[in-house]
Amino acid sequence: MASVKQQMKPTSFKAQELNKSKGIFDDHSVRKSMLTREGTITHTPANNDDIANKKYVDENAGSGLTALTTDEYSGSDCTGLTGEEDRTLDIGAIPKFIFVNNSMLHLNVDYSFSVTTVTFLNALWDTQPISVITTTGVNNFLGSDCSDSDGDTDRTLDVGGSVTMVFVNNSFLHLDVDYTLAGTIITFLNRVFDTQSIGVY
Repeated sequence: MASVKQQMKPTSFKAQELNKSKGIFDDHSVRKSMLTREGTITHTPANNDDIANKKYVDENAGSGLTALTTDEYSGSDCTGLTGEEDRTLDIGAIPKFIFVNNSMLHLNVDYSFSVTTVTFLNALWDTQPISVITTTGVNNFLGSDCSDSDGDTDRTLDVGGSVTMVFVNNSFLHLDVDYTLAGTIITFLNRVFDTQSIGVY
């Protein structure tokens, strides 16, 4: 019978080598590209299923994207007298957002808009700050730029370029639900009024 010391001796075993990495977790700076089930991560994405790496996104984040511009006014820049309703302000552009005293205003509730003129429907004092946010990188139109008559459905608008997103009065429209697209021509399936602002990205 084996001694207690011999019985406690560990059994010998042969170390089994684990599978080596196939490279999918290798440092991206070493490899030109990495294949994944979702797509290929490359230094410069070119195909539809390429996954952009962070460096490429950081360097190209501003290319062709919409930028926001903020213009500051006060109630004293408006027509009318301090504390009156329906005071107007010509901002020279189509607004994306309007704030008074840092409170966002709602179109047709707090203000109306025609061409480039904002009408404040509630009382406005000269000392109140007004912030108007507009966008660059977007083509701005009015309903009056469309075919047919004020308030008609199926009015068309030739934007003369590519279309990614469409907004009417800052409301996002859904393709084939709110509008259709043929080349550079948008057909609005719902009623569009001449005073409504249209933003095309």
